[in-house]
Parts: sequence; C-alpha cells; structure tokens
Amino acid sequence: MNEGLSHALVKDDEERYPMFLQNVLVRLENELDPALYYHNILHTRDVIKEATRLAREDKCSVRDQHLVLIAAAFHDVGFLTTRKGHEEEGALYVIQCLEAEGCFSAEEILLVAQMIRDTCLVPRGQTMIQVCRSPLSAYILDADLANFGRSDFREKTELVRRELSLPVTKAFYEGVTRLVAAHQWQSRPAREQWAKEQENNLAALHAELAIWK
Repeated sequence: MNEGLSHALVKDDEERYPMFLQNVLVRLENELDPALYYHNILHTRDVIKEATRLAREDKCSVRDQHLVLIAAAFHDVGFLTTRKGHEEEGALYVIQCLEAEGCFSAEEILLVAQMIRDTCLVPRGQTMIQVCRSPLSAYILDADLANFGRSDFREKTELVRRELSLPVTKAFYEGVTRLVAAHQWQSRPAREQWAKEQENNLAALHAELAIWK
C-alpha cells in the first residue's frame, strides 16, 4: 500500500495523500453544488477523520485502514453528478479510479465500492436505515451519521433540512426522530463514544415534539 496513506493515517495530513485522493478532494471542494449545505467537503473531511479514527481504535490492520480512508474520501463523490442514486455513482467512480491506479487487488476495489454502496439509506418500516454488508462498512456508516451521537446534531439536521428545501414542520422532525431512534452503531468504538449522546439527542427531539403546536 501507498506510503503516503500510512503517513496520513497517523498525521491526518492531506498533503501526503496519493494524488488520486488529493484530486477527488479538490473536485469535491470546487465542483459540488453550493446548495449541498450538508453533503459538502466539510462532511467528507469529517467522515475521513471519524472513520479512520474508529478503524484505528478498533485495531484494524493498516491495509484495512487504508481502504476505509479511500472509501471515506470517495463516499459522496456521486453527488458531483446526481443526488438520487449518488451512492451507486460513487461506487462506480471509485472502481474506475482504483483500477486506473493499478496497485489495488480486485478484492480491495470491490470492498471499497461496497463500503460506499452501504451508505445508502434503505426503507425499514416508517423510516430509513443503513445496512452494513461488509465488516469495514461499519466505520464508514458510523462516521457518516456520527452527528446523531454528537453535540452538533441539531446544527447538522438544520443543514440537511435546508439542503432538501424542506420547511420547518412537525412532520420533518417526526421523521428525524424516527431516523435517530432506528439508528444503530455498527462498531464498538462508536457505540462506546456516541450511544449516550444519541439518547440525549433523541430525548430532546421527543421533548420538542411533545410541545409542538
């Protein structure tokens, strides 16, 4: 695996990323629709930081940490061309990119693509959930929705609402409440660090809904 990736995992240093990773981050920073208030470069960098940290704390191999980093960097690249189905677009894009690099096995490429596909929300009852279909997907999924268990949850929820051009209504927050209530952390570090704050955020949502007129 690339030496620059190994350094970046320790130092969180984008300048040491291999060029294909630097290029995708530049594209996300410069080419994403400005109306993507939530799914912007800041979100991608947040997912990179949290996903690689979770994988490291779970004592994943360096090889697996590399793959998690790549998936995190590319997980929203599909937004460059579409909102609907952006996960599949991103998976296809990363396959082409990694094949062109010539230093990744077919198994590694498919694993990275699967991590990206797994970020898709799928229907479950009256809400939506992410389904973890590979062991490494756990770190990407937990990082992708990390705000559910953090103090910036309300700020991020507002960005999502604006991105979707939805009005401030009780129905919107009822949907958010169902989403947070159904969410389960996939990795041990995420459960240990974010489960309590997720409960607090959910309790706050229920309290608000109780007095909503």
